Amino acid sequence: MSEVNGHNFPSNVEWFAEGTKMILFNGETIKVEELIPGSQLLWADGSYRFIDDVFRANDNLYHLTQYTKHRAHKLDPSRPEPFGVFRMVCFERAVLSLQTGIHARVSYDKRRDVKLLRFSKLRDHLTDNGRVIKMLKWTEESFPVDTPNSVLVDLVKKFREATGKKFVEWECEIGDLKYLINDIRASTRLLLYPIPFEIPTLKPWLQRTFEREVSDRELEAMSWMLGFWIGDGCRAGALFALNMEDNDVNGMLEENAKIWGMSYEKRKYANSGLSAFAALHTPKADGKGRNWNVKNPFVAVLRGLKFYKNGLLNGPKNIPEFMRVDQLLVRKCFMAGLIDSDGYSSVADDFLSAKVSSVYPPIRDGILFICRSLGLNVSVSFCPAHRDEKRGINEADIWNFLITSGTNRGILLSILQRCSHGRKKDPPIFHYNKTPSNEADAYARRPKRYLNLSEPISNLENESISDKSMTGSTAVDDVSFSECENEFDSNTEIEQEQTVSETGFGCFDLAIDLEEIQLETDLTETDPDIVELDLGLDADISKTFDEPYFENDGDRDYASFNNSRQFFKTAPMNQKGTIYGIQLKERGILTESQIVYEPPYSVGDERVPYEQVCLSCSTKDETRWTTVPWQYNVKDRLCRSCYDSYVRTNTRCSNTACNKVYHLYQLGKKAMKGQPRLKINVENGSAKHRYLCNLCGSVTVTDGAPEDAKVRKEATVESCCVVCGPKSTGRWRKFPWDKDKMWCGACSQRFLRTRIICADTNCRKIPSPSEFAKMKSLPGKPETFNCLKCKQPVTRDLSKALFVPAKSEMRTETCISCGPIAAKRWCSLPWDKKSSKLICDNCKRHYNDHGHRCLNDSCNKIFSYVQLKKMEIKKRSKPDNSEESCYVCPHCGQDTEWRP
Repeated sequence: MSEVNGHNFPSNVEWFAEGTKMILFNGETIKVEELIPGSQLLWADGSYRFIDDVFRANDNLYHLTQYTKHRAHKLDPSRPEPFGVFRMVCFERAVLSLQTGIHARVSYDKRRDVKLLRFSKLRDHLTDNGRVIKMLKWTEESFPVDTPNSVLVDLVKKFREATGKKFVEWECEIGDLKYLINDIRASTRLLLYPIPFEIPTLKPWLQRTFEREVSDRELEAMSWMLGFWIGDGCRAGALFALNMEDNDVNGMLEENAKIWGMSYEKRKYANSGLSAFAALHTPKADGKGRNWNVKNPFVAVLRGLKFYKNGLLNGPKNIPEFMRVDQLLVRKCFMAGLIDSDGYSSVADDFLSAKVSSVYPPIRDGILFICRSLGLNVSVSFCPAHRDEKRGINEADIWNFLITSGTNRGILLSILQRCSHGRKKDPPIFHYNKTPSNEADAYARRPKRYLNLSEPISNLENESISDKSMTGSTAVDDVSFSECENEFDSNTEIEQEQTVSETGFGCFDLAIDLEEIQLETDLTETDPDIVELDLGLDADISKTFDEPYFENDGDRDYASFNNSRQFFKTAPMNQKGTIYGIQLKERGILTESQIVYEPPYSVGDERVPYEQVCLSCSTKDETRWTTVPWQYNVKDRLCRSCYDSYVRTNTRCSNTACNKVYHLYQLGKKAMKGQPRLKINVENGSAKHRYLCNLCGSVTVTDGAPEDAKVRKEATVESCCVVCGPKSTGRWRKFPWDKDKMWCGACSQRFLRTRIICADTNCRKIPSPSEFAKMKSLPGKPETFNCLKCKQPVTRDLSKALFVPAKSEMRTETCISCGPIAAKRWCSLPWDKKSSKLICDNCKRHYNDHGHRCLNDSCNKIFSYVQLKKMEIKKRSKPDNSEESCYVCPHCGQDTEWRP
């Protein structure tokens, strides 16, 4: 075990939190802290690798849990935690492999009068500690408002064809998932490895034991019988419980027994309805009589490969761990036999599933890891032991497995194709969402939970409809919508920093089964400015399936695997823990949870908090940051004030150490208090470099024509206030008690401070706080008063708290000009925003009046116009040997910026 600093870790090290279980090449599991150099670990491709070294470090820990809808254990504390849900401890910098469905929608921007096509795409994101990572974020492209929605539909289709995928596959550290917005996070799923490789165990054991070659048909027969025995077999040996009328299953058992040289005998229990049993016999060596469990190949497999947990006859049933990685034929036939015995299958609106139950924990564990190894999704419900009073029997603990195909539909179909029971091999189909007779009924009766996108395009071309989501296409970072449609390449505007405040929506992916579609947030269907795009991607959901169902889709030998996808959630543990690094020559370790891990970006180094500052004025107190317009750097930001100034002036300092952004009034067009005008660049008077920076003296850069100085005022509107009558103001609000009427902002603010208004429509008096102090309440009614105007009783509304304007408090600081003083407002230095020193509000007001101060850094005195009359004037030399007059500071005797 090596313990070194982060910067000394080798690059080919994979990290795992303490307690993570790894799979050895022999199929056994071992905790990562128990590994030693030289151990053989199973690889994702089925091979093994030797461990070169094991390292140790510390990192913040997180809980990583599969997200399910199990609720029983939360309502009843005595119920155990759900089984089959992966729960593990990970560390903050563990990199997960994720898949996310792509959202796309069209909205109308009234301010810019354009249509916006919004879609999610991988983009650079700045973290709190200053790292630039790839994060799935919203991106917008604008189109002319008269663009038909049918054109946008074609555009999205072309984009989808250009990407060639159905999901965005990306990587993210666990600690960085907090930067995902809610609707994208809701459709993000964790990738799990299937186990498509094979490490044969059953077939080599049969060949060694019986000293002959074993065909695939014999292997299939033995695997099916093992699965059937796990479900309906007796621990006494080659004995099975049957139903007299299950001719398909009974015939399969008889056929498979004959393949292995065993005879099949079925007997009915006396007075037990359809219950029966069947035993498998082998002939004696002399040909006279037969054996039951003696020299029986089936019993030999049960004992030799530990399908008896202790390897002894009559022992508890068990599914050995080698079944996780055995041949695909063995795993499929085993699950088919188990479904034939204790399960069933169904199809509901193209939702394919199989259900199996078990009361034995070893069998429970085996079903789980076999299904997970085949890339299937498993959901387990638990029924605790209880007394069935109706039947008069005691029920044991039962685990019910719901097995769904997920991304590996062909695998589940191939398993069911190997079943013998007719209803399980070709189950009946239930249509819960019946197909409507016409298109109008189809839209009206569409299942809103699955967002059946069936509205005709003709209804969308002129006006937008409800707020729904369109998903199913994939975004690739180097492909844009503009590349798919050249008609609008000149009218593209991408929002660089997006904050989503609209109602979220989930992922709708037709490549997966409907059970995986989960909308984590509610859908709003009343916003007229957002339209859903109908791409016709949901045609397969509403179609009617006719019998037979599996002849076209089923394939007994299907062996194409995809990574399974699971919803998950993370939660910080608020503590640090030990993590272990495994050094190997290649990456691709397969853990017991089968989670796809990617190599971490860094381990061991400390990540200090990143402090965001404005590139221009160095302020840190800002809630709205924007990216720097003149450079494509994700890290640098401008505060809202500097960004607004740059948008109007397009002028900044060329010095990269300064980056000062100038206000419109500083460019010499119009003087303004507190904004000293810039000096003209005499040597180079071009339009791009016209001025000199007043902080560092460098030339400025003007990226465009500055706007004319305009005083931005709120537009005034003439209307009639329901309280104070006709008036002209820029602030109007809807009257809360009558939405068709308006009241002015002054009346609404006055009401918020007293919460009282006269109910008489001819009066509507709203007292001010000072007037309310004069009002007296009625006897016995502390919240009822007489109106000051009409003398009618009015009741005070205290359903909400009174609005109390915030008052500035006096605090004592050291002003750089006048020393320690108590003031209500303190400001940063106007001539040095990066300095931590302050000036009081009085000095700031004097400086805004004339913009001059003492040049002595130890004095920095700011003067008023009254002091100007008492100051002396002296002459001083300039760098060009000329002279100029300036006022002398009466405090220190040094020069000031103030010139006569």
